[in-house]
Amino acid sequence: MKDNTEHIEDLIGKLIVGEASDSETRDLREWCALSSENQKYLDDALYIYEKSQLPESPDFDIESAWIRVKSQIGKKKGQSRFLLPSWRIAAGLTLLFAVSFLFYRQWSKP
Repeated sequence: MKDNTEHIEDLIGKLIVGEASDSETRDLREWCALSSENQKYLDDALYIYEKSQLPESPDFDIESAWIRVKSQIGKKKGQSRFLLPSWRIAAGLTLLFAVSFLFYRQWSKP
């Protein structure tokens, strides 16, 4: 029975992708005629395959998307880049003076 199931699965796969020969299609139709469950199994497989297909063309406009991206590339950000390095410099100098002061006080004690 397992070999028959695998054989039927192969036939269904070939039928779905359009590679089944006339004799294989006939065998599959005969298998479907044996019971309504077999026909339902084939119908479900065809339905799943149909619903899992991607559309042929994308649903978005590539050109308009590229125009929007290109316009964003050239824009400058609202935040000034000069302000950020000055904070780093100020913090670094403050830290340097604090450490120097602590060393000076430590070494200047008798």
